Amino acid sequence: MFDQISIINALYQVVIFAALFGIIYFAISLVRGLSDNKKRLKRLEEQTEYLMNKIEEK
Repeated sequence: MFDQISIINALYQVVIFAALFGIIYFAISLVRGLSDNKKRLKRLEEQTEYLMNKIEEK
């Protein structure tokens, strides 16, 4: 009887650990993605400003 409880407890702990790991991984991925998007947006704004200045010069 105690062997079965121990196995269930071990499986429960593995599932909880996997869920926590997944949540942490998702949060880190989200933060990194937002950071990358900010860099891309800044680069796009710079390129747009450059093109607008080129158009205004003509």
